[in-house]
Amino acid sequence: MRALTISLHPLLLILGIDDAMVRFAEVSSLFERAGEPKKQFTIPDINHADVYGARNAEAFRTVVWFNVYL
Repeated sequence: MRALTISLHPLLLILGIDDAMVRFAEVSSLFERAGEPKKQFTIPDINHADVYGARNAEAFRTVVWFNVYL
């Protein structure tokens, strides 16, 4: 069976390790199977919606990486 490639386009995943909605292991699996270019930004001790909080300015700076491919 041929390996499945998840993404043929740039992929940026921002996730919290303590996410109760989307498990960290699931996102990590998707990331591993995605094609390049790809980037995963992981925030420790944070849940799903908390990713958008102002205290995560670093997450928003990571989006700059994605702008290179738009």
